[in-house]
Amino acid sequence: MVSRLRAVRAYWADAGMCAFLNAVHLRHRVPDGARDRLAEYVAECERLGPEEYYRAAADAPSVPEHAGHWRWPSPVTVGLPRNDHAHVEWFPCARGPAAPTALILHALMSASSIGYIALARRFNARGWNAAFVHLPFHYERRPPGTFNGELAVSPDFVRSGQGLRQAVVELRQVTAALRRAGCPGFGVWGTSYGAWVGGLLALLEPDLRFLVLMTPIADVAHAVWESPALRSVRWGLRRAGIEPELVERHSHLSALGRRVPPTAPDRILLLAGAHDRITPAAGVRRLAAEWGGVPVETLPQGHFGYRLARRAWEWGDGKFW
Repeated sequence: MVSRLRAVRAYWADAGMCAFLNAVHLRHRVPDGARDRLAEYVAECERLGPEEYYRAAADAPSVPEHAGHWRWPSPVTVGLPRNDHAHVEWFPCARGPAAPTALILHALMSASSIGYIALARRFNARGWNAAFVHLPFHYERRPPGTFNGELAVSPDFVRSGQGLRQAVVELRQVTAALRRAGCPGFGVWGTSYGAWVGGLLALLEPDLRFLVLMTPIADVAHAVWESPALRSVRWGLRRAGIEPELVERHSHLSALGRRVPPTAPDRILLLAGAHDRITPAAGVRRLAAEWGGVPVETLPQGHFGYRLARRAWEWGDGKFW
């Protein structure tokens, strides 16, 4: 009976958020010439490997000496000035850059930063620095007149792709700046969209001490063409004549399962919601298999909930932090 109630509660929680996401995306008209523009973008991307695509063209400024906001012009732009500046909330521990750093990557359209800031302080108490990263189109990067993260995934797939690229490139700037300052290693704590970004970063970074990905976008094709969260986006794509095969041509740069991260498997934890229809648990388990059988756990929640975060902290507490 309890499990049934949890499933029903998870269904309606996810359904409510999906309805909101779809209503928000109805505000966006597909740009004229969207298919041709996407085809040109994909053709350019096909000539690049992940290392080239996600390479930072410039360094981030030096790590701040004190807690606060760390901001600089992004090397990847989408033409929206407020978004085109990287923004990190920096929470150093007592040892400063000499300590390892946890990169905290939030969910799509995250409702509040309160929980992430509390998490950053928990890492500080364990002797870790924490960087709460404002991902493209979110928080301090939210363009005027939009909801938090509204533009991160929309029918404008060139902008969505460039936003994803922005996120990974800026994170590589952060890790490079911290290494220069003496940081000995990093960990990634990502949720949903942030887990997707964190997973892409993990495919490129050799020195992650832990990698926690909760409900990652493990199957991009499912997310775009089947997920209930993107019905409005699909409608826009189909109106523009954008077919799955065209989107798939970008997957060598955006799909997590195309390569295996260099992080040791026992330092990775993938977490899925048993009742998640946005990122189904089967897709997360498949990603775990593609990554060589890394640990994966499924808990009784939908895409939205807090059980996974509590379990992730228990998993790493005393072992990695």
